[in-house]
Amino acid sequence: MELPRTIIDLRKGSPASKLLAVDILTSAFNTIMRDRTTSTRCLDYGPGAGDDSVRNTITNWLCHRYSNLNPNSERVAVTAGASQNISCILQCYTSLECTQAIYLVAPTYHLVCDIFEDHGFTGRLQAIPEDDQGVDIDLLEIKIRADFERMTSVCLCVLQLMVMLNELSRSQKPLVHIGSVTAA
Repeated sequence: MELPRTIIDLRKGSPASKLLAVDILTSAFNTIMRDRTTSTRCLDYGPGAGDDSVRNTITNWLCHRYSNLNPNSERVAVTAGASQNISCILQCYTSLECTQAIYLVAPTYHLVCDIFEDHGFTGRLQAIPEDDQGVDIDLLEIKIRADFERMTSVCLCVLQLMVMLNELSRSQKPLVHIGSVTAA
């Protein structure tokens, strides 16, 4: 299906075939494969965070491009693509117990919803549309406030249940110890 030129098709993350550097990549591949040392290294598993020389090159480019960065290739990871990178970020920075809502800009990367759901976040994804200024911040704030109120009321219900259980068991050893609660 051919789309009008004014529409950017975000259904799939593939560049136009005329933008692919097939000749340059073929030449680079052939150069690497001719040398036994580089070809063996490229065809073997590398370090978990990616090849050190690639990470150093990326770090140097970022520092040149963005002058306010402190160069540190230890903070750069090379992955097989956006999907693997998103999955790694989810593994490091989320938990099913704590992450109650996830806000995604819409339209979004075509595989991202499946990745979040594969990590157990089904039913927690919320779309935030963009306007001509970018992400609709007003709507994002409304959704965060609503989710915060919902989560707070759930926490209060659990706290009330714990108090009731303690009151029911006053003659016995308390089932749950209620300590001080500090509001953030």
